[in-house]
Amino acid sequence: MVFNIDCARTILLTIEDFNTPCKISLDELAEAIPQFSQNELAYCCTKLYEGGLLNVTFVNMLGSGRQIKTVNDITYSGHSFLENIRNDENYSKVKTALRKIGSSSLSIVPQVAALIIEEKISAYFKR
Repeated sequence: MVFNIDCARTILLTIEDFNTPCKISLDELAEAIPQFSQNELAYCCTKLYEGGLLNVTFVNMLGSGRQIKTVNDITYSGHSFLENIRNDENYSKVKTALRKIGSSSLSIVPQVAALIIEEKISAYFKR
């Protein structure tokens, strides 16, 4: 499955709206974000967990392997990441840059977002 940055951003924005810690099941998350399949959400949540952006509780299911029990909260790194892509204008620029670069890996997105934010900061202070 391909990592979908739109799905990741939507998950983080949705989880942020829940009470902390949210302890939301994958079914509840799928209900809150109907534009993505449950498989896409599970994959993205797992990758966000592996990237240190999301706290997730897993359960080992006999014959099915590891599955998400609950999505618990966004980590500090997740909040930092989200802040750089929260603004729709910034996010649009990030996506344009990612298309031109040819990569949207979870490790590259924060770097691109940070550069776009730095550019805005520089422009602000050059006035």
